[in-house]
Amino acid sequence: MSWIDLKSGLRDRSFHLVELECLRGLAIWLVVLFHTCSMAFWRDDGWEGHEVPWPLAFVTAGRTGVTLFFVLSGFLLSLPFLRGAALDRRSVGRFYGARVLRIVPAYYLAVAVAIAYTGEIALGAEALLFRVVGLELFPFNAVWWSLSTEVQFYLLLPLFMFLLRHPAGRVVLVMAGLVWAGAFAASLAVDRGALGDWAEPARNSLFGRLPAFGFGMAVALWYARGRPGAERWLASRWAATAVWVVLVLILGQLLDLATRVGEGMVFRELHWLHGLEALCWALFLAVLVSARPVGAGLLVNSFFAFTGKISYSLFLVHQPILFFMLYPLVSSLEADELLVSPSVWGLSALAIAVSCAVALVTYRWVELPFLRLKERLPAAPRAGDEEVAVASGRV
Repeated sequence: MSWIDLKSGLRDRSFHLVELECLRGLAIWLVVLFHTCSMAFWRDDGWEGHEVPWPLAFVTAGRTGVTLFFVLSGFLLSLPFLRGAALDRRSVGRFYGARVLRIVPAYYLAVAVAIAYTGEIALGAEALLFRVVGLELFPFNAVWWSLSTEVQFYLLLPLFMFLLRHPAGRVVLVMAGLVWAGAFAASLAVDRGALGDWAEPARNSLFGRLPAFGFGMAVALWYARGRPGAERWLASRWAATAVWVVLVLILGQLLDLATRVGEGMVFRELHWLHGLEALCWALFLAVLVSARPVGAGLLVNSFFAFTGKISYSLFLVHQPILFFMLYPLVSSLEADELLVSPSVWGLSALAIAVSCAVALVTYRWVELPFLRLKERLPAAPRAGDEEVAVASGRV
């Protein structure tokens, strides 16, 4: 597979952080393994109320992989602007053009397949506009909600950066931030039932997931300014390793709590957990791009880099493949038979392998041609016509 190039789609190949590609690989495996376990081994409340081995909490807790994707988006997409990229009409147009080339072709193919299978043309048309359409197109659209959240971030990011560069704009941002903080706190203080039809938009849209993007942007600002303090706090590999271990332990505790109370309870009453997860992931990212902790090779390697590169295709295809391959067998068994059934374990492994194979084909024949078009878009110049090197790409 010599055509697999980790730098495909980069508008400036001189700046590439393989660590971020590997984090994307980690994020997609967390998502795929969570959905595999949900489909193959769980009934209704999943592991709610059960004790699980501590490392398994990273899989059983639910959407922490998506949270990591959001943090990476905040970092990668804001970094060019924070490093001084121009914000004129042409540069912003290229930014949106790059986003379209990155996410629309593969997504529209997934929507077309869902429409062809379900016959739901009207709902499919809504999905083409990145609107959340519930589960009427299940199992194809179970993961599409996060793309809608991503698109909301894409649309607002240039405006945010424009305001950030002007004194009056910063005042507007502070006021908007205070309004958002008040509304966000109020949304956390009420039960999902009290929010009614606003529950999902409030908690899974950019409004509810803004902390994840914001923490990623904060790390990007720190990185763009030369990583001040890194030489003091991360001066040695052992110091960086100690910070990593602490972050992993904290994340494990948060995810263990989410596992024990159940995803439903997290969504209804403990949505703030996603914000703490995002903070831990952002700090984890900051350490990774500033130092090389002991054991970093377990994450920064060709396996995670490869799966990070095909992560978008894998994100789009894995859920329907898991469903169609696993549901006929799983639905015929009792709940207490699932974990001890060799057939379920073997078929789960096969479904993951098939998902990876289909993702590879989709990447090769759908994503890659458009990535090469995206690569031709000029890199955003600095505000002063000085070229800026930037890593870009979809999470």
